[in-house]
Amino acid sequence: MAHNDIEIDPVLNALGPVGIFACLQCFLYFLGFIPDSFLLFSYVFTAQDVEHSCAALQPNANESLIPELSSDWLNSTTVLYDRCSIYLTSNISGDVITKDYPCLYGMQYEEPKETSIVSEFDLVCGRTPLAGLTHTIMGFGTGLGSFLFPWLSDLYGRKRVFLSAVSLSLALNLVNGFAPGYTMLVVCKFFLGFTHAGIGLVSVTAGVELFPSSKRALFSGFFSTLWWAMCIASLAPLAYLLRSYSWRILQLALSWGPALVLVLAIFIKEPVRWLVANGKIDEAEEVLKQAARLNRKDPQSILHVFHSLSRHESEPPLLSVNGEKHPLPGETTAKEEEKQGPRSSFFEEGEGHHQKDWTGSVEVLEEKLSFLDLLRHRLLRKHILLSVFIWFVDSLIYNALYLMSDQMALDLYTSFFLNSLVEGASCILMVFMLSRFGRKPTLVLFHIIAGIGLIASSVCSHYKDVSGVHITGTVVSLLGKMGIGGAFNTMYLFTPEIFPTNIRNRALGTSSACATLGMMISPYANILADYAIWAPGAVFGACCALAVLCLLALPESKDRELPQTTHDVEMWYNDVTSTKKKYRCCERSGQEESDYELYQTK
Repeated sequence: MAHNDIEIDPVLNALGPVGIFACLQCFLYFLGFIPDSFLLFSYVFTAQDVEHSCAALQPNANESLIPELSSDWLNSTTVLYDRCSIYLTSNISGDVITKDYPCLYGMQYEEPKETSIVSEFDLVCGRTPLAGLTHTIMGFGTGLGSFLFPWLSDLYGRKRVFLSAVSLSLALNLVNGFAPGYTMLVVCKFFLGFTHAGIGLVSVTAGVELFPSSKRALFSGFFSTLWWAMCIASLAPLAYLLRSYSWRILQLALSWGPALVLVLAIFIKEPVRWLVANGKIDEAEEVLKQAARLNRKDPQSILHVFHSLSRHESEPPLLSVNGEKHPLPGETTAKEEEKQGPRSSFFEEGEGHHQKDWTGSVEVLEEKLSFLDLLRHRLLRKHILLSVFIWFVDSLIYNALYLMSDQMALDLYTSFFLNSLVEGASCILMVFMLSRFGRKPTLVLFHIIAGIGLIASSVCSHYKDVSGVHITGTVVSLLGKMGIGGAFNTMYLFTPEIFPTNIRNRALGTSSACATLGMMISPYANILADYAIWAPGAVFGACCALAVLCLLALPESKDRELPQTTHDVEMWYNDVTSTKKKYRCCERSGQEESDYELYQTK
């Protein structure tokens, strides 16, 4: 039988769907959320705006830069040192002359200069976009990493790539804390974004693969979302405690996250799904033995379940006709197989070996999928194109709302903390919706909540001078944050579920890579708000409506085992089509459903 034909869910259920082993492995992989969240949102505090104004003329300075400040004119000139300009009003012989100059004598900050990269590198006034550029460059690095790391993890395994990304993150975080200038800072941000993709995407994929379909929503959905929100929330009090120190101290303090993951790396194992999909049966058996011992199960019984789960070793689906069972066309029973001779062994390797599927077609032993298969295969192409747009929308809104925390009616630290809390609250609604209604209704509801909240926020921003409206705007903005947080986190669960195993992480990586375009644009939402404070909420609300339309075209993955091959994905649509045709046929004939049993692959 083909290695990727093994159904993994029964093995995981035999181990215990919420056994100690699966929970421990999930926890270890999800520890990567700590450095991942710190990488993504430390910008909010290390690049926070610092009140500033043009520096005044200092003694012994070159007064010729502004002639009106010379000793001859000084007594008749009024000087105003504003945020980005020096305004002079001179009264010369009754003539009032007003002039303005840029900050020719440097900048003066209300906080120590090393408080933020904005103040240390003078990223103000005409250089303001350079502060957002650091986050944009990090997003560009994340995009490249989203293509590379998932490909590497599909090829070499989740564990190796995950730990490599964490190690790079630790080293780069330390270098970033000692960056001597702006250029070095930007280079570090690029590579930190690169590792951000490796940590986040691989840990999410591994978390999805550790549990059977009945428990994925609870553990890979609810607990991962709650833990992610807690990791983000922990950044606010840490930044508050270190607010009186240099941004470099905060940057170095964040190194404890990847260091903790590396200390516990010895306990991390490769997910069984990846091992089986890539023909590493001996390693899969060893992991299953360790899992059985930890879960207090008999290892031999678990291996027996593992070895028996072959579509070719089990009885094929039967057609019921007049009370008698007959094999479907192209199928044989076990007794007939004995007459035909033994089948190829499960452990038989080689690219030249072929096997029959249920319809009698031929497929290769192991399905090797390349990145181009995402575009060649019509269903995978549909999935990936719709997925990348939804990811772009969610990433743009999600990141922008965190970066715009200072626009709320509260201080930066409180606003950021509240944003993370409402994201955590969204996971409660998420787990209820996922288990009861499925992935698509949950995503649609969250995008509708986000759209309504953000549009209402833009309306409140337009009338912010009215008493009480600013507070109302903050409340509905938090509602929008809860919606988009729930939607974005649900996409991390939903996207891996609609792609085959050997291309799953690359599909997730491609979606995330395209989403980084939204991450790259998000820092400039603050600049847009300076021109029209209502504009970001209006744009975000419209994007949520488009995302809902895209979701309606995707399949539902609730209670389905993760697809191992493209054939499994096709069967999802075939099952739905067959069921609809059967229903219409019965409706026209007015008869009850016959005893024809529709076959479902999983």
